[in-house]
Amino acid sequence: MHAEQAYLFRHALLREVAYGLWLPSDRSRLHTLAIDVIEQAFAADLGRVAGELAEHCHRAMQDFDPAQDAQALEDLRRRELKHLRVARQLAYNRLQDDLALLYALRLLASPLIDRHEALEVELLVAEQHQLKGRFSDALACCKRVRADPDCPPVARVKTWVAEGRIAAFSGRRADAEQLMETAASEAKAFSLPDLQAQATSWLAGFYEDSGRAHLCEAMHRRAAEIAQSPGMRLAALGNLANHLRSTGRLDEAVAVLEEVLAGFERLGDVRAVGVACNNLGRTYFMLGRLAESEAAYLRSLEVMQPAGRNLSFAFSQGNVAEVWQARGQPQRARKALSLAIQVCDEYAYTMHGAAFRSRLAALLLLMGDADEAAEVIEDARNQFAVAGTEQYATGYCDIVRVRLAAEYACKARPPGPPAPAWLPVIRQLNQGISRALAAQKAGDLELKRSLEASQAVLGELEAAAAAGRPAVLWRGYLPSELSVALRKALLEQGRGQAQTARLLAAHPALEAAMKAGF
Repeated sequence: MHAEQAYLFRHALLREVAYGLWLPSDRSRLHTLAIDVIEQAFAADLGRVAGELAEHCHRAMQDFDPAQDAQALEDLRRRELKHLRVARQLAYNRLQDDLALLYALRLLASPLIDRHEALEVELLVAEQHQLKGRFSDALACCKRVRADPDCPPVARVKTWVAEGRIAAFSGRRADAEQLMETAASEAKAFSLPDLQAQATSWLAGFYEDSGRAHLCEAMHRRAAEIAQSPGMRLAALGNLANHLRSTGRLDEAVAVLEEVLAGFERLGDVRAVGVACNNLGRTYFMLGRLAESEAAYLRSLEVMQPAGRNLSFAFSQGNVAEVWQARGQPQRARKALSLAIQVCDEYAYTMHGAAFRSRLAALLLLMGDADEAAEVIEDARNQFAVAGTEQYATGYCDIVRVRLAAEYACKARPPGPPAPAWLPVIRQLNQGISRALAAQKAGDLELKRSLEASQAVLGELEAAAAAGRPAVLWRGYLPSELSVALRKALLEQGRGQAQTARLLAAHPALEAAMKAGF
């Protein structure tokens, strides 16, 4: 049958199916006929229509009377199983997570699926639930797999890894570490190198979170050595690159991430390409390579688009916001951060939502809304506590609190010396950031930058107080901390604000500093 004839026949058949909806006894026959036609028309490329074929099989069996033709029912079940396997994998590869979950659940419902395949599919269902923040459903899947008397070691280790990830996202850090240690130990005992590498790499991340960053580089490199499959090796190298970035080795991190991205592109792993682009975007940003950073984030958003609003989407939105802010687009940055927070809240990625809230608070302060910024930063601190990651609150939140305190210290109108009552508050916050950095045995670049910024703000306030002059600060920031494009945008916004206009008129040193480089 020619392709055009097949196309026309399929659509004529759909009309007949629509008419047949009034005659339930005909529906099974019509869907079976559709399967026959489509399988014939696309015999050379069944994967292209696997989801459509699986759907026809499913509907054909809904009104089927087993007593009428048991063999025909068995044939439909066999065909459905075959097409569901292909459709689920293709949906997953294309980031169509909702479809992938639907097909996986139908696979589990099939009476023809064997027990070992069912266990694997149950783990895939758990992964889909976890991606959507349905942690209790994911944990239930893991428990069912482990309770099965035929559960093989590889499936059991995968449940420990899955539960460890969920524990980390849920803020149960001690549980997460214990579960991942169990996974690594069992994977090694049963000679499962990829799972051992995966668990080792996650453990390294947990150790970094808890102040044991000096252990992490060797663990990430070991994970890359252990990994057997190219994809797992690249994933371990990606985690190594993130560690290199956090400890200040930015050029080395970029080199590794560019290798990782090229490797995932060769493998055709779209999901991993999106994640690698996100990580590259972050590293480029920290190097000040804004155009490359923006391009990497936008590419991640493009390739991950079929997956919808998941964690990678939130990560891209929340981080590209910093690029847009630096390029003088604060309103665009605000919208992106708000969207990132919304997605994190929806899918229970509490720690990431807290980080994006802290960035939103800093932006709100820059734009002149100190009171809302103060509310948002307190929400961020609470969210870090809920996630069991209070250690991040210092790096993300306390620098914003320093800037808020500096803004309150400079509230006098007309501008005068900083209010002395706020200086001890800022010194205390500054000391807290310093202690947190000292506790990181391998260092933390973002925390280091926060400390440098905090000390610079405090130094300007102390110098201004000693000289009896107004501090040269724009809403808690030294003008030199802000890009030329951002300063232009903020001044343009300030022209429509009477209070800001009066401030600049009465504070020529601040106006000059804000216009430097124009």
